[in-house]
Amino acid sequence: MLEQVRAGRRGEAVRHAPSLPKSPRAGLSGTAGTDESDVMAARKWDELSPRARRLLVAAGSADAALRAAALFDLRRRSADRVRGPKWAWIVALSVVSSAGLLPLAWFLVGRRR
Repeated sequence: MLEQVRAGRRGEAVRHAPSLPKSPRAGLSGTAGTDESDVMAARKWDELSPRARRLLVAAGSADAALRAAALFDLRRRSADRVRGPKWAWIVALSVVSSAGLLPLAWFLVGRRR
């Protein structure tokens, strides 16, 4: 059987079986047929560049500000001036992580003028 050998962290040999071709039926985990080059490693905060950190903080702050403004506007607005159930908008804006898209949807689509 074919095997690939690469050096481990401390120089010891680590053996890996050859990767299998990916199958659309592999499931959501994607573990069948993946190799190291296909998996995106999560980076720790300390490993990020200062620019990447600033961008993440700015994006998170903008998302929080948009959510707060949307929830404040929704709270003040009567139910007849809201498209869809008011409770559904409140739950979605409070729980769903949408990178700022859901608050924008509220301001563009959810409000009746």
